[in-house]
Amino acid sequence: MLNRYVVAAVAVAVSLVIRLALDPFLGDESPLLAFVVAVAAAGLFGGLGAGLFATGLSAVLGDFFFVGGRFQVGSLSVADVVRMGLFISEGIAISFLAGQLRGKNESLEMLTAELKESNEALNTFVRTVSHDLRAPLRAMSGYAEILNQDFSSQLPPQGRDYAVRITVAAHGLDDMVNNLLEYTRLERVGPASEVASLDRVMQGVIRHLADDIRQSGARVEVQAGLGEVIAHPATLELILVNLVANGLKFVEPGRVPVVSVRSTLRGGTRRITVRDNGIGVAAAKQAAIFQPFVRLNTEAFFVGSGLGLALVARGAARMGGACGVDSDGVSGSEFWIELSEAHTGGSGVGSDSDR
Repeated sequence: MLNRYVVAAVAVAVSLVIRLALDPFLGDESPLLAFVVAVAAAGLFGGLGAGLFATGLSAVLGDFFFVGGRFQVGSLSVADVVRMGLFISEGIAISFLAGQLRGKNESLEMLTAELKESNEALNTFVRTVSHDLRAPLRAMSGYAEILNQDFSSQLPPQGRDYAVRITVAAHGLDDMVNNLLEYTRLERVGPASEVASLDRVMQGVIRHLADDIRQSGARVEVQAGLGEVIAHPATLELILVNLVANGLKFVEPGRVPVVSVRSTLRGGTRRITVRDNGIGVAAAKQAAIFQPFVRLNTEAFFVGSGLGLALVARGAARMGGACGVDSDGVSGSEFWIELSEAHTGGSGVGSDSDR
């Protein structure tokens, strides 16, 4: 607390030196103006008490050096008394307001620290729970697969079906755990500052989903020269993996998935679109699907964690972008994300001027 009053005294002393230096130019004009700044600084740093202390000290020094008779205290005319009264009133008001502002800042800093601590605790909890969940999940899935592979002939059809269901459920929960970890990781991603090549990112997406593409017989069409954006490459790849994977997954039985990835330049923003021939999304539900754990298709055929599109929305937001979906609810969907163009000289394919 003593430091607050020391700072107040120093602020008043600096103001006195400045005013003395300007005295040959100012004379009797604005004799106390410099001290107002000292009061404000003292109040902001030390609160109401320090501001009042600076006000009192400034009044004494101002009286002695500048107001009334020079180098004497108390020789004030009526006009000087009014001037000093106004200064003291202003000093009290400034001290009060500065003290209030300082208190609000301290409260905000405390809330920020508490929020940061809570987020760190939540992230630690999620990582711990995720780690503890994955071991029994893998054991469950492994034993179910052993039943299917080594004891299939000894199980009745219903028993084999149950074993398959256990494996599918375990894999689904493992995917959910992975997505939870990714979701908490995105909370720690700072503002995007790297130039990311969309062509290079899509190469990683195709490698990541190679098995799914081959097993489904899907056709994935990627526009040449997608361009470059300001992004986190790993986060952008995570977003596009989820969007392309959804295009492979959410199709009617018997239909070959077709996914098209394109980009268009709109001013300083590049829109990346992922178009599929899947089941579509009804207009009334298009906003909800980007919320965590929202599943619009609960049929057993469509397996998902309910976090894929939430990861897309969170990742786009953390990179300063936006996302959405356009669909008539019948003939597929077109998911999109928008990010800042890198402006590296490459125009990419599909700018607005091409239309």
